[in-house]
Amino acid sequence: MSKNPDTKVEPGDLEALRACLWDGVTAAHSLLKTRTNDTKLRAIHALSQSAAAYRAVLETADLEARIARLEAAMGADDAST
Repeated sequence: MSKNPDTKVEPGDLEALRACLWDGVTAAHSLLKTRTNDTKLRAIHALSQSAAAYRAVLETADLEARIARLEAAMGADDAST
């Protein structure tokens, strides 16, 4: 991500979002090992939020792949008739 706030960032794709969210999940997980309760509680919250978002991205990506396969199969069926 750009450090200049005036620079426009192009929208990514689901794979880029998945990778970013996974980085968040692993970063939050590493914070669970800290000694302060405040940090642990914040890490638990961040982990639950990022894990929920990660799950949603995985489901969306899976559905997109299934739809693409169905469309490809339907296209092949249409071409053979």
